[in-house]
Amino acid sequence: PGIISGVVPQITLMLGPMYAGSAYSPTMADFMIIRDKTAFMSVASPSLLKSVTFLDVTQEEIGGAKLHATTTGTADILVETDEEGIEICRELVTYIPLNYRQKPPIVDLGDAPNRRDERLLEIVPTDLSKSYDMREVIRCTVDKGEFFELQKLFARSIIIGFARLDGQTVGIVANNPAEENGILTLDTCD
Repeated sequence: PGIISGVVPQITLMLGPMYAGSAYSPTMADFMIIRDKTAFMSVASPSLLKSVTFLDVTQEEIGGAKLHATTTGTADILVETDEEGIEICRELVTYIPLNYRQKPPIVDLGDAPNRRDERLLEIVPTDLSKSYDMREVIRCTVDKGEFFELQKLFARSIIIGFARLDGQTVGIVANNPAEENGILTLDTCD
């Protein structure tokens, strides 16, 4: 991964277990898509940990897909099947350039760039002490309401991902008042 870092996007599609030194490689990718219940990533296996620490732990507890999607933030997207992971990967590459010399692809979704969405007037309350879901604001603003969210299960008071405006890829980072009042935490700052 080091030789091509910064040259081409690196995407890990983790569908099975990885232990020891090989578990470091996926963490160096730009994006990680991980399959629930079959993909595990940790430095040591449960049996090795038991032989050293005498503790019984499961694969899920020390390196399961849900752990990496919700707690460590290592995984960007959690999927249920291999096919779903491949489809998500295909969708991701429509937002990003294939190398550092290219620009992101322009994808015309047929959305009028000057359209107005009156729902925006209702979503954000005039009383700022009330919460609202920033995802709804994003969907009303971007082309055809399509938002490719990353790390949906991690640091939930912030939203990150890709969308398009007039066919151009844009990156989005937004606080989400619907989760923890949108406050910044250690995880959101990370």
